[in-house]
Amino acid sequence: MEQFYTIAAAREEIQALTWWDFIEPSFSGNGAFLYEDENPREMFFRLLALKKRIIAAK
Repeated sequence: MEQFYTIAAAREEIQALTWWDFIEPSFSGNGAFLYEDENPREMFFRLLALKKRIIAAK
């Protein structure tokens, strides 16, 4: 997720990025940002850090 978002965010023609699964159980099996009990997974924090880096770079 982090690598995909990093590459996609670098492309000027991409205006928005989305993610299908926010909470488990997810469509992809292991791709949600939160566990079933709504505790964040590591990918939640990594995306948050990436967002901060992207905003700071603008």
